[in-house]
Amino acid sequence: MLYHDMPVGNPSFFEGDLIYLHQDVKDLVGFYEVEVTSPKDLKYPILQTRIKTKHGTRTVAPLGTWTGVYYSEELALAKQYGYTFKILRGCLFKKQNIFEGFIEKLYNIKVNNVPGSPNYIIAKMLMNSLYGRFGMKDILESHRIMTSEEALTYQLNQELYTVTNVIKLNNGKELISFFDLDLWSHTNSRRKLISSATYRFSSYS
Repeated sequence: MLYHDMPVGNPSFFEGDLIYLHQDVKDLVGFYEVEVTSPKDLKYPILQTRIKTKHGTRTVAPLGTWTGVYYSEELALAKQYGYTFKILRGCLFKKQNIFEGFIEKLYNIKVNNVPGSPNYIIAKMLMNSLYGRFGMKDILESHRIMTSEEALTYQLNQELYTVTNVIKLNNGKELISFFDLDLWSHTNSRRKLISSATYRFSSYS
């Protein structure tokens, strides 16, 4: 993350295969939903995907054909190992180095302070947690004041809401905290193209 460019700005969403516009998918920085076909005799597959099993969701690096979301750097590397892919849709970004100055400043603070001192610890934690910040999902908790009857419908409708806390206000109303599962479901198909950025940044920075 220190020296590499990152996707920045507002993404441009598209449908269909844009690969014919450039010689290398790496020139089109972004996240792509692709139909992947791996070489049949590849000893150590490199592209991972998640599958549902009777023991839960598992991450595997399979052979064969499947559909997944990948960062352009991953696809460029996979192409060198014989993978082929058809781009179905995705989002494109401009690219820019955005962390070099940030990390260098923190690193200078760290090396110029005594280990264990507040400045040393803060600088170290900020550098170490940078990847983690990108790994957080944007599923935000909602907080609303509503009547007790309305709050009860949220608690009973577990298919649409996950209620995390209820505070009675003793005036016939309650402060309720919850996650809106229906909102997440409707926007997830587009968000998943962007949310995969974290893992992709960590792998190729």
